[in-house]
Amino acid sequence: MKVHATLAHEVRCSGIAVHSGKITHLVIKPAPFEYGIQFLVSGCSLMAHWQQVGSTRSMTTLTAQQKNTHLGMVEHFLAACYGIGLTDLCIEVDGEECPIFDGSSEPYVNLLQQGGRKESTLETQWIVMQESLSLVKEQQRIEVSPGLPSFSVSMPLSKDIVHHYSYSVLEGNFIEEIAPSRTFVKLEDIQNLRNSGFIQGGSLSCAVVLKDGIPINTEGFRLDQECARHKILDLIGDFALLGKFFYGQVSAVFPGHSLNHAMLKAIMHNPHAFQVLPFHQLPLG
Repeated sequence: MKVHATLAHEVRCSGIAVHSGKITHLVIKPAPFEYGIQFLVSGCSLMAHWQQVGSTRSMTTLTAQQKNTHLGMVEHFLAACYGIGLTDLCIEVDGEECPIFDGSSEPYVNLLQQGGRKESTLETQWIVMQESLSLVKEQQRIEVSPGLPSFSVSMPLSKDIVHHYSYSVLEGNFIEEIAPSRTFVKLEDIQNLRNSGFIQGGSLSCAVVLKDGIPINTEGFRLDQECARHKILDLIGDFALLGKFFYGQVSAVFPGHSLNHAMLKAIMHNPHAFQVLPFHQLPLG
C-alpha cells in the first residue's frame, strides 16, 4: 500500500454471475502506474470510481450512462485489489457482472497473486479524515472518523445473534482475516430476491444461507464472526471506489452498499473533513 503496484503478467478466469446466472470471463492485465483500476466492457471503459456507480441494489454496479453499459458485483474484486495493494489494472470483461466464485474475495486474491507483482516508486495517495461524518438510515448506521485506518462492523443476524468484527488495515492480515469470508442471505429472503431478478445463479456453493442466524450449509461458517467480516469485505470494496486508500476509522451497524456509497459521497462532498497525503506523510504513530 506504500507505492503503486500492478501485475507482472495477465491472468484469466471465468465463473458464474450470481445474479444473472450467466458465465463471465475476465482477462486481468497489468496497467501503467497511476492508470487506476478500469474495466473494459463491450468496448466501453468503466473506471472503478464512486462517481461511476449507477446502482447499489444487492451489489455495487458501475455504469456508463452514455452507452448503457453496466458491470455489477465489482465489490469482491475491488476488495481483493485494495487488500493486497494493487492500484493499477485493466480488466477486460465478457459479461455484465463479475463472477461470484465462492462468495468471497479469496479466489480473486489467489488469481491476482498468480499474476505476480510489479511495483513503482510512485507513492500511493491517502484520504486522511480530519473530522467525523455519520449517516443513519432506519436500523443502519455508518460513521467515519479520524484515526488509524480500520473497519468495524456489527451485523445482526437474528433477534439473538449478532456478528461483530474489527479489522486494522495497517496491522491486520486481509488475506487471512477478511478475504475468505463469504456473502450471506437469509433463507426467507431468497424467493423474493429471485422474483425480483436477483440470485438467479445462487447456490449453497457461493453463499452462506441463514435460518434464524444459523447456516444451513453443511460446513457451517468458515470463519468466526464471518458475516461481520464479509460486511467489512464489502466496505473495503466500496471504499476502494474513492480511487485512493482511506486513512480513518469506519464503524458500521448493518451496513449495505447503498449506505456505503452514500458515505463515499458525503466524504467527497465535504472536502474540509479530510486531506489527501502521500504515504510518507501519514500519521502512523
